[in-house]
Amino acid sequence: MQFPVTESQRIEVLDVIRGFSLLGILLLNIIAFGLVSQSYINPSLDLPDLFTIDWVIWGAIEVTAEGAMRGMFSVLFGAGIVMFCANKTQADQKLFLRRNFFLLCFGIVDAYFLLWYGDILITYAVAGYILYYLRNLTGKTLLQISIAILCFTTFLNYLGKEVITYSKDAYIEVNTSEQTEITEEKIIWAEAWDEFRVNYQPNEAEINSEISQRRGTYAEAFEWNAERKNIVIYSLPYYLWDIFLMMVLGMALFKLGILQGERNLSFYKKLAGVSFTIGLSVNFIELYLFTSSGFDYRYSRVFLSSYDFGRLGMAMGYISVLNIVIKADVFKAVRLKLQNVGRMALTNYILHSIICMVLFTGVGFGLVNELSRANLYIVVLAIWIFQIYFSGFWLNRYQVGPLEWLWRNMTYKRTFQLSRSVDS
Repeated sequence: MQFPVTESQRIEVLDVIRGFSLLGILLLNIIAFGLVSQSYINPSLDLPDLFTIDWVIWGAIEVTAEGAMRGMFSVLFGAGIVMFCANKTQADQKLFLRRNFFLLCFGIVDAYFLLWYGDILITYAVAGYILYYLRNLTGKTLLQISIAILCFTTFLNYLGKEVITYSKDAYIEVNTSEQTEITEEKIIWAEAWDEFRVNYQPNEAEINSEISQRRGTYAEAFEWNAERKNIVIYSLPYYLWDIFLMMVLGMALFKLGILQGERNLSFYKKLAGVSFTIGLSVNFIELYLFTSSGFDYRYSRVFLSSYDFGRLGMAMGYISVLNIVIKADVFKAVRLKLQNVGRMALTNYILHSIICMVLFTGVGFGLVNELSRANLYIVVLAIWIFQIYFSGFWLNRYQVGPLEWLWRNMTYKRTFQLSRSVDS
């Protein structure tokens, strides 16, 4: 029977990257928590004017963080599959499947009962069951698979834009044509556009309805959130490729020794330079296209074929820089704080949901759609400060985070000591 890794066996750079990306994810998720849900992909709903402070903040985060933070988190999960399954007997491989099942359970609680329709844990668990069967492939083969997936997601984004554009044309034809006979196919396509419109450019009544439900009782907020989360679940065959790309890449990078800092300093400097050049170039171009089009859906990141190149470039750039920092042995205090947050990633991720449920839904203060983007990032800063110091406080007294401890006990079917002190 295998046992969980001890503190001495942990790889510092992986915990630092995990902590960095976990905090960074809140830069994006706070928009879905704190504003009308459609604002996440359509900023025109709350950014009527260009070059305001809210607009500048949105643009900066679009270029530097959107997709990249989630991407790094996914890269680490992919690497985790390889690490957890390494050198285990066939019987012990079942531990991973059990561990993944309980991750799914955490995800269900987070997504439905903590009212976080943007939960990523369910998707990670589903992806984990599939990618588990790739764990024994070589790093080179996994890298080739990730490149193939990148090509597919590029085509998928293009196809999505074409399908939605066709459905919009069908909608216009159905609603403006004087023809007495409209084909059933056209009507179906028109209905598809109307569904997309509600999720991209809702009207005032639809916005007010969402706000009212989310600020209402727990039952009302639960009903709205569950309906929204179910839409995400139904769309998993589409969204899973986003996760597959980064997880398979993470498996490859770990097997090739790149993720955990086994290459020399020069390698990471070159990788950072190339990655940031690609990521920043693509993201600035996408930002220009989206804003200059008046936030036209066709130039939304959801439908841009270049999207994954931009976020992949930024993610690899950050991973390289964090490896450089550790190899140079600088910023030790910052590294320790990020490492602590990363070691308690599950606890801190769920804490995001609990805190934001209390702040933004009717369960607590009901502040959804009350704060501007600039004010929401003051909330983000406060949560960061709390989680950084809470993680350090907890890990000074206990070996792992509270949810990590629970997850570990359920996985191994035994109770591990939590406190650092040994009973006499």
